[in-house]
Amino acid sequence: MLEKFPYDERIARITYVIGHTRPPFGGPASGLITFSLEDKGENETVFKESDATHGHVTTELKASAESEWRVLFTELKTYVEKQ
Repeated sequence: MLEKFPYDERIARITYVIGHTRPPFGGPASGLITFSLEDKGENETVFKESDATHGHVTTELKASAESEWRVLFTELKTYVEKQ
C-alpha cells in the first residue's frame, strides 16, 4: 500500500520558476522567480513575487524585466479584482 504524501498548505502556495536568459536577450544569466500567496484576512490574499537573477545583468535587462513585470501584474490585478 502506498502512503499518502503529506499535504503542507504553506508549500502548496509557493511556486518557483527557474530559467535562463540567452545573450541575444541580455544574458547569459540564470534566474529564480518565486510566486507566493499569503492569507491576510477572511477575504483577502496577498500575491507576492520575487525575481533573483545571477550572471550578466545589464541595466537594460533589469529595466526591461521591471517594466514587463509591472505590465503583467497590473493586468493580473485588474483581471482578479473583476472576478
